[in-house]
Amino acid sequence: MAKPTTKPEWIPDSDPSKIEAPSASKQNTGWLSGEKPPYQFFNWFWNLVSKWVEYLEDLTDGLGTMSEQDADSVAITGGSVTGITDLAVADGGTGASDAPTAAAHLGIRSSLLVIEDGTNADTIKAELGNGNGYQGFNVDTLAQVDNIAKGDTSGHFYLYVATGHILYMDSLAGGIHVPAGVLSSELVYDDSGITGLRISCYAYNEKIYVLFHSEGHTDVDITTIKSSGRIEILINYITNS
Repeated sequence: MAKPTTKPEWIPDSDPSKIEAPSASKQNTGWLSGEKPPYQFFNWFWNLVSKWVEYLEDLTDGLGTMSEQDADSVAITGGSVTGITDLAVADGGTGASDAPTAAAHLGIRSSLLVIEDGTNADTIKAELGNGNGYQGFNVDTLAQVDNIAKGDTSGHFYLYVATGHILYMDSLAGGIHVPAGVLSSELVYDDSGITGLRISCYAYNEKIYVLFHSEGHTDVDITTIKSSGRIEILINYITNS
């Protein structure tokens, strides 16, 4: 319904000689059949109505367009919201007012995978956590495991049997948190001695997989890392907890 263009203004100066409120008992019982109320009572009622209309108009005029929207279809296109309780994750928020806590609540983790030449021939060492001065957030930690050969399941690391170009980390007891997806991955340090080494990461079946390949996407056997070689891979991922 459109807003009326006029409003009642009954005795706007509220002249007391024209206005008198009925007693409380009369207001409770109302007018009875055959009664003729004094004009002052009639003026009191309509003067009060006009004041309420003016008050409500002033109140609603300041609400803006948001007050006109349906409760189940609200669009906020400007302004700011401050001083409210942190919105829970279940309600579409982060449950936090700072980035580290928000990341923790959302299950976002950042960990550094370090791979080095293993002690034995054709093996690698691997560990997950912080390293080389890097400090992640909500870090998953896997202790260093040495002499991981192709086909070996060592600790929570597994190196693919045939080609050695896939390393995965599992989420079994004591492993990483169950990954829901990898947000990004970056080879931040490369002293592998492998020309054109590239990496790709993804989450599947509650594991994080790291693929080693060349610039032309040819599989690379990571056990061919040079003696005393080392690479560092920063992995940002989201987990179920």
